Amino acid sequence: MSVVDEFTRFLFDVGVREGQHLLVHAAFRRTRAAFPGISIEGMLDGLEHLVTPRGSVIILAFSYCFKRVSGKYTIFSRDRTPAVIEAVSEVFRSQPSVIRTSSPTHSFSFWGKAAVEIGPHN
Repeated sequence: MSVVDEFTRFLFDVGVREGQHLLVHAAFRRTRAAFPGISIEGMLDGLEHLVTPRGSVIILAFSYCFKRVSGKYTIFSRDRTPAVIEAVSEVFRSQPSVIRTSSPTHSFSFWGKAAVEIGPHN
């Protein structure tokens, strides 16, 4: 059994099922410690495989692009500004089947049913 299969089995054992909508806030170091050898991509594949496109995976994509009165600040681009909260967030946000909300400070990325319902112009 592969490490991704083990991770997916763990998710199933704790109650994750097809068609559910999951809000994920993951600490990859902890996940990798529990499932040695798993990659971020493998973790995301396991989540998406189990939930299926009938459900949704939702992950924070915070960029904290606050506008300041003076000094430099980052101009937010929904498609290009990296998610800075965690490595899982940035890898997930970058997937072609994932859409991101337009909040310059506290955005979320969606895959699956929620992404389809929100659409590319949220």
